[in-house]
Amino acid sequence: MGIPRTRQERVPGKLFKYLTKSRQLRPLREINMDHDLDRSLERLARSEETRARLTGFGTTKQGRAIERQYHEQLAEIIAANREAPDRRDRPVWRAVNDIKIVDLTLRLLTAGITVSYDGNLGANDDGEKNYRDIALWIARNLFPTRDRELALKVGTWGINRLLSLPIFELGDGDVLELILSDDLDALLNDVLFCAIKTNPLLTPSAAPPALDRGPQGRPAFRPLGAAYAYPRPRSVD
Repeated sequence: MGIPRTRQERVPGKLFKYLTKSRQLRPLREINMDHDLDRSLERLARSEETRARLTGFGTTKQGRAIERQYHEQLAEIIAANREAPDRRDRPVWRAVNDIKIVDLTLRLLTAGITVSYDGNLGANDDGEKNYRDIALWIARNLFPTRDRELALKVGTWGINRLLSLPIFELGDGDVLELILSDDLDALLNDVLFCAIKTNPLLTPSAAPPALDRGPQGRPAFRPLGAAYAYPRPRSVD
């Protein structure tokens, strides 16, 4: 069963557990695990889920891909704000002025992706996500401070910069959300396939591989990366 593919759709918590086949997204439980490709996907999904749980979704293969895709755009936005900050942004720049733009951009993207993905981050004591706690969480991942008022200003500044990108929006209760657009959906699925392709999980075969036969029953050989070639028959003088 497919998932609606609209820009307003929030990135699901188990996003990396979905596989594109014929433009349809299916949960792993609906995939036949007897197939090597599906087993490779399951192994990758478990690995990525563990990494997301331990260090945040922003540190997974898909999270890093999002960061690479939007790093340059966000860096330009941050640099422009640094050159001509609003009055309310000046305390922020005094706090983070020693951080290089490239590093600040990466920290902000990683924090934004991670807090948007994880339902437990940026939440109050009742477990409800809210703008204030999300802003404080982002600030703590940009620079260390015990000044909660300053941290709230920095976090609010960070959220506003993230909202300049097409993949972030404020949802119900002004909760920062990562939006599954068609472009982002395609990017994340490409990451999955590339990861599986470069590190497949192949099942050993009990039987030796079949030997192709060429003309006159001679064994065929195949140079790496080339089509099958057959031994040329000897010329008869």
